[in-house]
Amino acid sequence: MRILYSFLSRRASLYITVIVLILAMLQGEASSFPVVHAASGQPAFDLTPAFPDPHSLVTGSYFVVDGRPATRLQNSVRVTNVGSASGTVTLYPVDAFTAATGGIAFHARTDARLTVGAWITLKRQQLTLAPGASQIVPFQLTIPGYVRSSQYVGGIVADDTVPQALTSSLHIGVQHLRIIAVQVNLPGRPNEKLVVTGIRPDDASTSQGLLIALSNTGNTMVKASGDLQVFDRNKHLLSAQALQVGTFLPQTTIHYAVSMQREALPIGRYKASLTLTYGHKQRLSYTTMFTSRAPKKTVTKAISTPVSQRDSKGFFSLLSPWQLAVGGGGLLLVVCGLSFGLYRMCQN
Repeated sequence: MRILYSFLSRRASLYITVIVLILAMLQGEASSFPVVHAASGQPAFDLTPAFPDPHSLVTGSYFVVDGRPATRLQNSVRVTNVGSASGTVTLYPVDAFTAATGGIAFHARTDARLTVGAWITLKRQQLTLAPGASQIVPFQLTIPGYVRSSQYVGGIVADDTVPQALTSSLHIGVQHLRIIAVQVNLPGRPNEKLVVTGIRPDDASTSQGLLIALSNTGNTMVKASGDLQVFDRNKHLLSAQALQVGTFLPQTTIHYAVSMQREALPIGRYKASLTLTYGHKQRLSYTTMFTSRAPKKTVTKAISTPVSQRDSKGFFSLLSPWQLAVGGGGLLLVVCGLSFGLYRMCQN
C-alpha cells in the first residue's frame, strides 16, 4: 500500500508531464503541416462599352451594333481593374449560343468562331493595369458580305489567371472570366419562327423525363412560355408542366429537358401536347406520340481495395504517432484516476 501511495502522491507532477508531452508532440506534428498563405489582394477586371449611346440604356452594359453585310465598323471597349492588386488580363472574342433552357451562353476560347467571334479584331490582346486603372481598347468589326439578315451575338472576354498559393509548396492558377456581349443587327424583315422537331424520352437521364427538340429558324431573338401535357391512351391527363424558355438566338437548336413531376410513367405509349407563346404573340402547337421506357438505373460498382502489408498489422498501425500519443496519454490519466479512487477506498 505504501508503494501505491508513493505513486499516487506524485500524480500531479505525472499529469503535468503527460500533458506537456502531448502538447509537444501536437506542436511538432502541426509544424509539419503545410502553411496556407492568405492572399493580400487580387486583381479583377470589368468590361464596358467605351462610348455608350446616351439614348439607349442597354449600351451602357453591352454592345448593340446596327450594321450591314460587307462593312467594317470601329468600336472600343473599356477595360478597368476593379480589384485591389495589379494584374494582367488577356482579351479575346468568342461566339454565343443558346443555353439548354434558353438564355445566352458563350463558347470557350478554343471553340470554333463562325460569326461575331470571327468578325471582331482587337487592337490589344493583353493589358497590365494597376488597381483602379482603366484603358480603352479599340476593336474592328468586319461583317462578311455573304451573311443574311439576322441578329448575331458574340462577346469579348477578359481572362485573367491569378496564381494563388494554397500551401508553401502548392500553387494553382485561378481563372476569372468577364464577358461583355456584342449584338450585331443586320437589316431586313423580322421573322419570328420557333419549330419543334420532336419530343422523346430522355434516355441519358436517371430520372424519367422528356426532351423537346426546339429550333429558332427565324432571324430574331425571342423568348417563349407555355406548357407541356402528357396523356395516356384513354386521353387521361397524367402530367402538365409550365415551361419558360429564355432568350433564343436565331439559327440555333436546343433540347429542352422536362422532368416528370409525378411518379414515373409505366412502360407504354403516350401523347405529348406542347403549346408555346413567343415573340410578338406568336403561337406554336405541337402534338406527338412517344414510348415511355423504364428509367435508366444507376449502377453502383463495388471496388475492392487490396490490403497493404501495413494494414494487415492491425488497427493501431493505421494511426499516426500523434493519435497514438493522445490515446496513450488519455488512457494513462484514466488509470491514474482509477488508482486514486482505489486508494481512497482502502483508506476508508
